[in-house]
Amino acid sequence: MARSRSIGAILTIVVFFGALAVFGSIALFITAEGAYYGYASQSWPGTEGIIDASGITTVEDDQGKKKHRLMIAYHYTVDGVRYVNNKTQFLDNIFSPKTKKDHIVATFQVGQKARVSYHPSNPQTSVLITGFPIGTFLVGLLLGLLFLGLGVLGIILLRR
Repeated sequence: MARSRSIGAILTIVVFFGALAVFGSIALFITAEGAYYGYASQSWPGTEGIIDASGITTVEDDQGKKKHRLMIAYHYTVDGVRYVNNKTQFLDNIFSPKTKKDHIVATFQVGQKARVSYHPSNPQTSVLITGFPIGTFLVGLLLGLLFLGLGVLGIILLRR
């Protein structure tokens, strides 16, 4: 009986540290993908678009902390095909302070023309601001590495 509890406890610990490693891997993948496309977007072709919606939505979580989400929608045409998107920038909107989001909303007003940079082989993928915020990249990278490292370290130490 004691042996089965020991196996159950070990299995629980393995699952916990495995979940940490998986979460870290996913965070690293999302960060790397955003940085890749953000960097690539700097050389994408551009076209004129129109801002359809621009604002910030505010939601309050269970602890009463307010979270502000940038919401900018726009449409544009590439080779006669109309596209609609709401991606402002790769890796945006995650850790940006509200003041930065306010500035972006002020920059992209409803009805205004704006340059839209689009992926040359997939025009549905587009952004209004090319590149990516280095701060968001570094936070994502560090958190991903931290969780991945803790997960792997926990599993390694468990094997001893």
